[in-house]
Amino acid sequence: MAEPKGRCLSNWALPEMTLPAASYSTGSDRALSARTQRLKIIDALAAHHIATPLKDAETVEINEAAGDARERLQAKNFDQAPVVKQSAVVGWVATNRLSDGSRVKGFYQPLERSRFAGASSSINDVLPHLAAPGFCFTVWRAGLEGFITPSDLDRHAARCHFYLLVAGVEMALSSVVRSLAPESELIEHISTHPMRPGENGGVETLRSTFEAARRAGRDTHPVEYLYLGELIEILAFRLDMDISLVKNLEMVRDLQTTVMHPTRALSRLGATQLAAAAGAAVVAHEQLRALSPAQGDITPDDHRAD
Repeated sequence: MAEPKGRCLSNWALPEMTLPAASYSTGSDRALSARTQRLKIIDALAAHHIATPLKDAETVEINEAAGDARERLQAKNFDQAPVVKQSAVVGWVATNRLSDGSRVKGFYQPLERSRFAGASSSINDVLPHLAAPGFCFTVWRAGLEGFITPSDLDRHAARCHFYLLVAGVEMALSSVVRSLAPESELIEHISTHPMRPGENGGVETLRSTFEAARRAGRDTHPVEYLYLGELIEILAFRLDMDISLVKNLEMVRDLQTTVMHPTRALSRLGATQLAAAAGAAVVAHEQLRALSPAQGDITPDDHRAD
C-alpha cells in the first residue's frame, strides 16, 4: 500500500519514540515539492529506490564496545550504521566517531535527533536531509523501513533521477530556443570540431552530420545538434533574461557533466551541491515554462519534435 502523501509522520508509532515534526519530509509538504509538481518526472524515482532496508543492514548494539564496532564497520567499508537496542533501532552512528575505551551509546545519534523521509518522497526532497548529518532514515506505514547515506547517491537509481532532471530541463530549453531563433542562427552554432575521420579523407563534425542528414531528406532540426551550453548561450543572447535563469541553467549544465559519465561518482559532489543543482533544475524548468506557456509540462515522456 502506498504511503499517503502529506500525512503527518509524527502520528506514526515507532519503537521507543515519535518522529519530531520538523525532522522529516513526505514529498508533498516542502516548498521545493510545490515547484516539482509541474515537473512530472521528479517522482519517477523515490527515496526507497536508493535506501538500504533495515532488515538487510549491518547494525551495532548500543552497548557494544565502540572500538570493536568501528573495526567491524571499517572491515566492511561502512561509514555509518544503525544502532539497535534489543533488536529495536534507536539511532545511528558514524564509524569515524567511534573510539576505543567506551561504548557505542557514547557516540550515537538517537532517533529524536535524526532525519527522516517518507519512503515515497522524491529523491530531491531527501537531499537536504542527507546533506548535513550524512544519514537519513526512511519511513513507511509501519514505521522505520530503511536508511540512506551519501554513498547511496552513487546507486543507479539516483543517477537515473538526476539524468531525468537534466533531460527535462534540456528538452524544455530546446523547445524554447527552437521557437525563438531561426534555423540559420542555430546552424551557425552547431559545432565544427572534428569528431572522427570522414569520407574522402575529410573529417566528420556535428555540422557535417546535420548537413548530411538534411541532404538525405531525413526529418531533423538543428536544435538537435546543439549542446546544452550552446542552447544556454543562444537563449541568453536572444532574450533580456533574469540572470537567475542563466545561473540555474549553468548549474544544470555543470551537473550534466558528472551525471552523463557513469564512472564519475555523484557522491563526490556531496549532497549539499546535488541538492542545490537539483533545486536549480526544478526552478529552471518552471522559468522555461513561463517563457513558453503553450508547451505545458515538457518532459522526456511527452516531448515530440515538431
